[in-house]
Amino acid sequence: MHETGENDIKVLASIASPLERAVRLRALAKDRGTLSAAESALYRAAVAELRGNKERRRGWIAARLGVTPGAIDRLLRTKSKTAGMSGATDGVAA
Repeated sequence: MHETGENDIKVLASIASPLERAVRLRALAKDRGTLSAAESALYRAAVAELRGNKERRRGWIAARLGVTPGAIDRLLRTKSKTAGMSGATDGVAA
């Protein structure tokens, strides 16, 4: 499996639009079948940023990423469970 290098992570993290970051990371997940821990963290952060303080509905985000609203819920719950846990390596599967 191809691991994203540090420079690739920096490029992905530098994308200003959380929607564009999430779309690109979702495409990586679909292409490779999974994301590295660092990529997963970026993906979850982008989705959380999109969701904000529930400003955007799960369905809106899900439709743009090609996932179900339930997948958005699970992703955000995973973020809250792993926040602050060092070494969390739960990859996001395609």
